[in-house]
Amino acid sequence: MTRSAYPSYDEITRIEREAREYRAAVLRAGIRATGRGISAAWRALASILHRPTAA
Repeated sequence: MTRSAYPSYDEITRIEREAREYRAAVLRAGIRATGRGISAAWRALASILHRPTAA
């Protein structure tokens, strides 16, 4: 049985599905990382603003 040079329709759909899942996972990870960065910056800002002055 010879294999054609082109992927079958099933292979194409499987590859596209995996690519979509990968992109969604990357997007979710990026959103989580951004959320952590924002929360860390917010905590730092809050600690600066709530620090008692030496007056």
